[in-house]
Amino acid sequence: MYKLCMVHKFSAAHFLPEHKGKCRNLHGHTWKVQVDIQTRELIHGMIMDFGDIKLLIDTLDHSCLNDRIKDPTAENIAKYIYEQIVVEYVSVLKGVNKEAFSLEVTVWESENASISYKEG
Repeated sequence: MYKLCMVHKFSAAHFLPEHKGKCRNLHGHTWKVQVDIQTRELIHGMIMDFGDIKLLIDTLDHSCLNDRIKDPTAENIAKYIYEQIVVEYVSVLKGVNKEAFSLEVTVWESENASISYKEG
């Protein structure tokens, strides 16, 4: 079993209109994202190109997350990134057993608070 672990940061703003506290207002974070992929099968000697993961995360950099993600809580941001990686991974891994693939995305909103998302 192989395991890829990549950590990357991006800066972006968001607001949570349904929130009763300060997060209701537009504000920003430097988000930290950790991507963990486990698989038994490699494509061209690797699980996935680190640069491809970075590019996916960088599409959110210096943006207003509300323009891309409905209700951009840390939970929904983690799920969004997860789904983007799955789309990219599936397009790269034609013919590979998807059952041998496991993905988890963790998003830190601050140094002390994170949310993880995986299916299953």
